[in-house]
Amino acid sequence: TADGTSMDISWAIASNRFLKFLHPYLDRRLRRLNAVQNDEDVIIRKRRTELRAAGYRFATDAPDFVISNAKENNVVFPALSSPQSISVGDLPEGLTRRVELGDRAYIVRRVNDSIEVWPGVCPHEGALLAAENVQGATVKCPWHGLEFGRRRLGPGQPAISVCGARLSLSDGQLHVLPE
Repeated sequence: TADGTSMDISWAIASNRFLKFLHPYLDRRLRRLNAVQNDEDVIIRKRRTELRAAGYRFATDAPDFVISNAKENNVVFPALSSPQSISVGDLPEGLTRRVELGDRAYIVRRVNDSIEVWPGVCPHEGALLAAENVQGATVKCPWHGLEFGRRRLGPGQPAISVCGARLSLSDGQLHVLPE
């Protein structure tokens, strides 16, 4: 492949001898399904390579039988290098927008004096999440369809934890701080 990865895939179809006439059909079907899966995996491998270069890790980097198919949060976010902030006044009211603060990305929407926050990186496998992935109060991952609810942050409220960082709102600024 373009990323230098190659795979050698083989399988055997075993069944009763009376069903042997189905083997060519099953083999073609398995090969087509495998090709689709490999095409999808190229996108995931490329994205994981980008995230690893930015310091991210994955719980599934040392897979075993139990975690190989678990749909849970596998992204291990890197330690935040330094505090970041953006002006809330720069965010148009009601408009959903992706913002990148240092090595973190969030999807944000200003509602009056509060901010709604979603992860900008899917905590499951690292897919890029964008404003167009927000559907009502959730952001939906384009890879596996997992949905993540918004977190609301208002002035004077305690900090919230999102994507391995603490977010707080004060003095018209959204602050992203190390945990």
